[in-house]
Amino acid sequence: MTPLWLVLRSALEPLAAIRTLLFLATYLLAAVVWSTGTGEVELQAKISNPDLRAALQLLLGVLDPLLLVLASLVLHQCNSTSEGLRGARNWVLFTFAISLTLAWVNLFSGLPLGRMAFTSRLGPGVFHAPLGWCLLWYALLTGSRAMALVIRPKSSHAGIAAASGLISAASGIFLELGARQIRSWWIWSPGVVENGPRFPWPFPVALGLLSFVAAFVLRPTAVQTLSAAPERLAALVFLLLNLLFLLPHLQHLMA
Repeated sequence: MTPLWLVLRSALEPLAAIRTLLFLATYLLAAVVWSTGTGEVELQAKISNPDLRAALQLLLGVLDPLLLVLASLVLHQCNSTSEGLRGARNWVLFTFAISLTLAWVNLFSGLPLGRMAFTSRLGPGVFHAPLGWCLLWYALLTGSRAMALVIRPKSSHAGIAAASGLISAASGIFLELGARQIRSWWIWSPGVVENGPRFPWPFPVALGLLSFVAAFVLRPTAVQTLSAAPERLAALVFLLLNLLFLLPHLQHLMA
């Protein structure tokens, strides 16, 4: 009898082969939704067919976690190609461990990010820390390192780590407005009328510091490929995510 894991692997192989296309298609849909502010209220007003409206509402409900899942899959494949499976797994384990720990400590104590609560927009989680939060940190930390490698390929290991930290911190600044106000991934200072500080600086600072630590600690465990294609694809995914994060800022400036 064929083992279940082999059956699942065979079934998922066609999807794995087109993961980048799936990410791009989901990204375009997310860009439309983010830029137009389409939600359940808009679907209720514009879609008369109840079955179609229910299907679209279901899609909107899983759109953000799905985007993060597909982005992480593409980035993981890039890591596997450039650094080997062991190195790619180390990145997954490290980023998931620090993001989960950070979420749990912060939910319990309010430190270091400040008082916050996650909504259901990032999908299911473990003890109130959603899976989407971990995927977000994985995408930002691995993507920022790939971007640093593309921008400064001949830099030292410490230089790449420092550049990765700075890029992640900038990404955190772009992300926060869209994550909190547009997509409601989390809420700062729940129960407070003004909903927390005007801008929670600890978030991008923590993101930058942990990105530096991850890039510095996780040295390549395999001989890196001579091709720069994996890093370029990973950097492109990271850049696309940041363009999506920038949409709310552009809309705010144009309003």
